[in-house]
Amino acid sequence: MKILGNYVVLILLTCICLIACKQEKTTKKVTTANSIDSLLTKLNSCVKDNTYQHHKLKADTAIASLNSYKNYIDRAKRALLSTTDFSDAEDKLNYGSKVDFSLLLQVLLKHNFKCTDKLFLLNGIRPRRDEKGKKIPGDSVAEIIFVLESKDINKQPQYTFFDFTRPCPNGCPDGISNLEYPVIQKLKQN
Repeated sequence: MKILGNYVVLILLTCICLIACKQEKTTKKVTTANSIDSLLTKLNSCVKDNTYQHHKLKADTAIASLNSYKNYIDRAKRALLSTTDFSDAEDKLNYGSKVDFSLLLQVLLKHNFKCTDKLFLLNGIRPRRDEKGKKIPGDSVAEIIFVLESKDINKQPQYTFFDFTRPCPNGCPDGISNLEYPVIQKLKQN
């Protein structure tokens, strides 16, 4: 009987642990959902009207603009590669960067932003890193640095910096018709 009692206690403890773990997991999901809901509510309060429609570009206009910039960077790279001072221009001049939307949402969720905050996208040259995040000595790459400007209590600007971009051409979108970014190896051969 004593052994049976031990098994009953063990089974009860296991059930209690399983229920507690399940409740904690459910609480985390609800908390995340509430965070996203409050973020959406906050974002909606910042939107005054539908002016974003006025800022949308037609596909042919956008592609023409992207192609013009691509051609400009190609010419700049060729000119700089012909000199000895800028032999690394190919790695430093990129066409753009890929941004994972989930990372941008994390910034918005973690930062207690106000509708008056501003987000700037600035170009910078930073050390290239390997898969483990270690700097590769002497190797750098152009990246987009996100600069979040908010005001402190005294209405003075405060800046928070983020970089979660992947440079293009490696991080270029695939499949946009009439737009083909060169691969880095192709430019080295020319």
